[in-house]
Amino acid sequence: DAKNTSVKYAKMSDLLTKFDDNVIASTTNLGGRIMYASKALCDIAGYTKEEISNLPHNILRHSDNPKEMFRELWSVIQSGQVWQGEIKNIKKDGSFYWTEATISPIYGDENAIIGYSSIQHDITKDKQVQELNKSIQEQSDELKKLNANLHSKIAKAVEISQEKNRILAQQNKLASMGEMIENIAHQWRQPLNTLGLIFQKINLSYERDKLDPITMKESTTKAMLIINQMSTTIDTFKNFFSVDKNWSLTNVRDILAQVESIIGPSLKTKEINFNY
Repeated sequence: DAKNTSVKYAKMSDLLTKFDDNVIASTTNLGGRIMYASKALCDIAGYTKEEISNLPHNILRHSDNPKEMFRELWSVIQSGQVWQGEIKNIKKDGSFYWTEATISPIYGDENAIIGYSSIQHDITKDKQVQELNKSIQEQSDELKKLNANLHSKIAKAVEISQEKNRILAQQNKLASMGEMIENIAHQWRQPLNTLGLIFQKINLSYERDKLDPITMKESTTKAMLIINQMSTTIDTFKNFFSVDKNWSLTNVRDILAQVESIIGPSLKTKEINFNY
């Protein structure tokens, strides 16, 4: 009856109003001109219904969209199929928004396509999150590269520093060896003089026919003692430059006795007494 018809009409009108207010929707003719645009579409795009009516739908197409995507879109819907995908749209003020679109053909009499309908969902915030995540990932990748480069540079710097230290250590070692040789020469100078005096004494005793076995034994014993001490001097310097040194307790009197055996004869020639 009339009352039921009126109620159904009111409900239908309410549904259409809610659809118009909340769903981004449009229809176009075969040429792509807008025949209908929902209030939701006008609100998000920044146009009034009057402004957008009969305009080509590609007025909302952002130039960032790949041309191949729209060639595919038209190929699909003209063949009677439904196309779905993400589209970047441009607003009247030049800003943009993203939608997830479902575009399908509209059929008329004799099952012929007379136009196309588009239902879209605003995914701008989702795309912004994606872009933010992408930016964060790119920055993270860049930081990883910088960190890898920094690590490589540090490793190279350490290698160069180690090489410099190795060369410096080698130079120091050579310098120290030079000092060691000089010190050995200095340490041997006095014992060699003492050996010379001992041999002179033996020679004089021989020339004066006073070289008895006792004198010969005493002289050779002193000479061998000095030679052994000279050999010990080399071992001492070798131990000084050794990494693994053997430490031991030393009696000062023993050291003084060694000193006396080396320089004692020279001191006696100068009438110097060595007491300890």
